[in-house]
Amino acid sequence: HFDQIMRFAGGDFRLNEILMTVPGYYFVIALLVRITGVSKLADVRLIAFVINLFLIPLFYTLVRFMDKGNAGRKTLQFAFLPIIFPFYFLIYTDIFSLIFILCAFYFVLKKNYGGAGLASTASLFIRQNNVFWLLFFNLLLYILIYGLPLRKTHLISHARKSIFFIGGVFLLSFLFLWMGGVVGSGYAKNFVHFSWTLFGNIYFFLFISFVLFLPRQIAALPRVYTFLAGKKWMVAVLFLFYLFFLATFANDNPFNHATWFIRNALLEFFTRDIFSKSVFFIFLLYSLLTYIVSPLRFRWGYLIYPFIVLYLLPYWLIETRYYF
Repeated sequence: HFDQIMRFAGGDFRLNEILMTVPGYYFVIALLVRITGVSKLADVRLIAFVINLFLIPLFYTLVRFMDKGNAGRKTLQFAFLPIIFPFYFLIYTDIFSLIFILCAFYFVLKKNYGGAGLASTASLFIRQNNVFWLLFFNLLLYILIYGLPLRKTHLISHARKSIFFIGGVFLLSFLFLWMGGVVGSGYAKNFVHFSWTLFGNIYFFLFISFVLFLPRQIAALPRVYTFLAGKKWMVAVLFLFYLFFLATFANDNPFNHATWFIRNALLEFFTRDIFSKSVFFIFLLYSLLTYIVSPLRFRWGYLIYPFIVLYLLPYWLIETRYYF
């Protein structure tokens, strides 16, 4: 990442063959590097860190709009969330991408098509998978303004106001044509992988949720019991899900075998045999059930669940930073 930034800052616009994301982040940081005249890794990290810090007041502003009484507490929880906190200090795309996603979300809640569309489109040139959040925000705008019924007049009006969203999809399509695929380099294309094992991030997301939100998991136990009690048919559903999990949970990305990462050590442990997989399944299943029985503050919030699945499915590498 540092190499790509310094290439751009020096006027060399060739892409580093190892990078898998679109180059928007590197252009922005390179511009600041050029303005400030710095060249050391530590100085570039400082620039990235200062930019990343904007995420915290942005999150606070967003939460005040949705839940003013708990905005401070929730912002502290967010700022120190273990899977996010280390990334504030790194030259990496994920926090920068999240800034634009939260900007888009804020404009959606303000029912501002232009702001939401522009922020969503900008996010596509940082991480191309953000196209799923662009679609989410556009659909959420329709629901917030017109409600759930699909009417022709509403759809036409919505489409007219969605010009920046539509433009974003077209720009991303042109970018893919220019790159010759969803990723640019030949190296990166080796990791565009389609198989049933792509469910790994969804499973690990649920497992991480169990660990991070353990007090919430404990508090949800009576509701989970009430939900399952008396539903004999649920046993068959959960057993089928278990069989599907056994067939689709694998640790087959080469970068997930470097066990000095705690994440990878866990994956190695839980995929070594059917007993380990079954223990892992218990944790993720319980986490899934707590999501099912936990009501959300806003009914439209349930829309985020299918989009989480859509967002995580294309990733072959199992990686917690995708869960931001």
